Amino acid sequence: MRDFLHSEISQFEGIPNLPSDPELAIRAGKHLCEDLLEPLQDTFGRIAIRSAYRSATINDLGHRKGYGCASNWRNFARHIWDVRDENGAFGATACIVIPWFADRYAAGEDWRALAWWIHDHLPYSEMCFYPRLCAFNIAWHELPNGAFGATACIVIPWFADRYAAGEDWRALAWWIHDHLPYSEMCFYPRLCAFNIAWHELPKRIIRSYIDPKGVLKTFDTPSSTASHADWYRHWGERYLQPVAPR
Repeated sequence: MRDFLHSEISQFEGIPNLPSDPELAIRAGKHLCEDLLEPLQDTFGRIAIRSAYRSATINDLGHRKGYGCASNWRNFARHIWDVRDENGAFGATACIVIPWFADRYAAGEDWRALAWWIHDHLPYSEMCFYPRLCAFNIAWHELPNGAFGATACIVIPWFADRYAAGEDWRALAWWIHDHLPYSEMCFYPRLCAFNIAWHELPKRIIRSYIDPKGVLKTFDTPSSTASHADWYRHWGERYLQPVAPR
């Protein structure tokens, strides 16, 4: 576990890189080791771990300071082993080098040979390869095969007229949030058009390019399950009723 906890950001900034949920971190790391890293080492010899576990604090610091870390939201159940992702699933990622293959890569071997070998033999979730030493991220995830969904960009003329007259886009966003099983929405200034997505594993995220711009709601927003009827109560009683499933 010591190799997995090593972090250059942690050392440089003087902040411990320790899990807030050790049990979940160990559980995810155990799968990463037993299902991916140990079979790789058994096959190709000693592997080198370049980066593995990051606490949410370390990862956020690395993201804000431009140290090459994705956002915490992106890294939950990836490099942040002890926080589940937006679907409630857990996972773990490590960036590794396989010296046996690094030598072959330096001599001209195509990185895709290793990628396809792993694809054909191991239950990985994601891989991402880098030029230096053919290092790569390899991830184990509780839901490795992903899920399906669909998105459309639409305009609701009834609301577009109200929006043109000064109605706040958030009234429609919160009505949909309170009544429909969407996965994601993103609103745009022209006609209050918006992307709306259905997904097998819904994320329940609302974004906007209309002021106030940014993220209105993510999967972990406090009170995300509460009603927001005050935003649209003035539309009338019919809009306060549940929507009957089709």
